[in-house]
Amino acid sequence: MADTDPREGSGSSAADHGGDTRPDEESIGNQTDTETPPELGGVSDPTKHNVVRGDDDEGYEVPLSERDPTEREVYSLLMGERPSVAAIGRESDFEVIRRYWIQQPHVYVAILDHEVADDYLYYVVTPSLRADEETLYQKLYTELRNLLFRIETEDGESPEDVIERHARRKMKKLGTDLTPASKDRVLYFLKRNIVRYDRLDPLLEDPELERVTVNGSGADNPVFVQHQDFGNIETSIVLQEERLPNLIRKIGQRAGQDVSRANPIQRASLPGGSDVQLFLEDVSPDGSALTIQKQSDEPFTPIDLIEQETFSPEQLAYLWSLVESGESGLVIGGLSAGKGDVLNVLGMFVPPRERVVTVEGSPELQLAQQNHIQTTTRRTFGNSDSDEVGRGELIESALDNKPEYLFVDEVGSGAAKPLFRGMSLTGNAIYTTITADSVTDAAQKLEHPPTEVPAHRLQELGFGVVQQEQSRAGERVRRNVEIVEFGASRGEGIDVTTIWSRDRRSGGVVEHLDKSSYIGERIDGQQVPREELERRAAVLDALISRSISGFSHVTTVLRAYMVAPEVVLEQVEQESFDFDVLEDIVGKNR
Repeated sequence: MADTDPREGSGSSAADHGGDTRPDEESIGNQTDTETPPELGGVSDPTKHNVVRGDDDEGYEVPLSERDPTEREVYSLLMGERPSVAAIGRESDFEVIRRYWIQQPHVYVAILDHEVADDYLYYVVTPSLRADEETLYQKLYTELRNLLFRIETEDGESPEDVIERHARRKMKKLGTDLTPASKDRVLYFLKRNIVRYDRLDPLLEDPELERVTVNGSGADNPVFVQHQDFGNIETSIVLQEERLPNLIRKIGQRAGQDVSRANPIQRASLPGGSDVQLFLEDVSPDGSALTIQKQSDEPFTPIDLIEQETFSPEQLAYLWSLVESGESGLVIGGLSAGKGDVLNVLGMFVPPRERVVTVEGSPELQLAQQNHIQTTTRRTFGNSDSDEVGRGELIESALDNKPEYLFVDEVGSGAAKPLFRGMSLTGNAIYTTITADSVTDAAQKLEHPPTEVPAHRLQELGFGVVQQEQSRAGERVRRNVEIVEFGASRGEGIDVTTIWSRDRRSGGVVEHLDKSSYIGERIDGQQVPREELERRAAVLDALISRSISGFSHVTTVLRAYMVAPEVVLEQVEQESFDFDVLEDIVGKNR
């Protein structure tokens, strides 16, 4: 049996480090094919009767067998070799709070509660490879890694499909007598280490995680995650100093960015929409580092953002009115501030009949619009050069299509000029995001190199939304801190008027609607009366009171209101939504 350790640094089996032939640091002992405990879903349990190894190579059986996982006791060696933790640990100190599959039947997670330290641990469990499996992995790894960049893919084939097709062909040629389960384990590590994200891959696959943070390497720098239910917690994953830079470069490559000594800091989007920020040790004193802000499978709706206290119903009613009226908007915020979520919510406010084009680095925006053209920048797999088809080219093409609404995931050096020029010349409603801390910071970034958007072009924006990630009661939360309206200035700059702000002490939302150019008494037919904002806020409140937050139902109500507001308001008064009626209204007005 291969000796393994739950922390990195003492393992010796094959599939741990992608480019290196080392074991998985979260693996526990020898893999056996056993019957699955009921709570793990009817497939083989990779932990049953396994062994954890300590410093003295004495084996300890991990009691993860037939009982309810919330009642189990887990040995302190699950915490790894760090004396500060292991020294205070006893078997009774640990409780498995939850266990759930990430990738059946190979990877699951256990959330452990350390009663003495009063903290949680996110413990990743993957299979280990036996000696014969390890030998096969070593034979296939280098050959397949080099082959991937030279072979032609078949129609619809992903890089993972290519790995599996050629690996199985090679296994057949070698005449291995491994069982199907053994071959599947080898395939899992080949795919994970060649085309996915190595030891971080389970974290990217877990739908309950919002953020992954690597602050450095070594035993004192475990990977941290932001869990939906348990907050910011430590994981069992530790990355070695000599291998972390290679992992950083690999992730950058997947995002289409060259991370090198010449470019030690990169921000990009991974396939699937997750935001990633990468640092090499040249600019990070504690070693290479990264942060991945994950993209959820189902987008947040306005109701989600209200329930999370990111916005108030009145704020979103205001933004809804502006988007429906065709006012362009800019979403401003730092990394992990939730800019993409806000942009997607703005897309839910587009009237159902309007034509929409989206331009993205990877397909992230999810709109209910039927008249919608989705475009993405194109990259060559494994190529770290710039986009073959960049945002600037896609924006110009989109403007030629004359959509009523254009959404661009982020405004960078190649996208800024064509985007703002198009907004000025065509009158299209345009929405995008920029990484900045404030309206002033965003304006300066846009006006200066490398974007160099003239100040008078910024006047074409209707409104700006400023997002922040904040700490509240020990938890990281996302808040809208300001909504502004843009206008022409007597000088060369732009006039910025704050319409909504947030009180720093109380955290409450402060309204300044009397300063709005769009909201007020209807005089010239262009302003939205305050009563209309109140009606829209009432619709949002009704959805909250009925616990309706799913994307499909929320978009149906919003779109039906934009077509037949009287019908929706009647259902609000009746305290019941008839979705058959509302869907029929929307269907007739697509």
